[in-house]
Amino acid sequence: MTLKNLRAYQINLLGLANKVHEFSYEMDKSFFEHFPNNLFEWAEGNVKLVLNKGENLLTAEFEITGSLGLVCDRSLEKFAYPFQSSQKIYFKYASQYEEVNEEIVHIPFNAEKLDLAQFIYEFFALEVPLRKIHPDFDDTEDEDEEFSLIYTSGGEEDDQEATQTPDEDNIDPRWQILKNLKN
Repeated sequence: MTLKNLRAYQINLLGLANKVHEFSYEMDKSFFEHFPNNLFEWAEGNVKLVLNKGENLLTAEFEITGSLGLVCDRSLEKFAYPFQSSQKIYFKYASQYEEVNEEIVHIPFNAEKLDLAQFIYEFFALEVPLRKIHPDFDDTEDEDEEFSLIYTSGGEEDDQEATQTPDEDNIDPRWQILKNLKN
């Protein structure tokens, strides 16, 4: 993919009036081929951008709906991972370009264009989950049990002892002395 194909993701700031503007982008394989990628197999989606241009500040609100092609960490099967995301970036005019944090970017006063391609790619990349589990193998119900028994070292005798409730006759003598203090 050439840089020419990414021109659609550049907004001409000089010809833009100080008001709210809306843009829409269809994301497909041709866009993501431009970026070095080892996070996902493929990606596609829609990006709706609402850009509010003011005298000293541009506010860009992104609404993203898409899906990522991921490889399951357990089964190594490929699957589609759908997502929806909302992101906001404030572009503030300053003397030079600088990314202050995830939400604030300084752009030069004389900037003619605002290139959004890298930001859009990063929004898709941020949606990749830490654990990529195929929906057929999703076991989130098991993760809810905090103290599930994984391994026991004893045989059946240990299991029976653990399930028996103590009766009054089999109380440890040390506990019996403490119990007598209560009376």
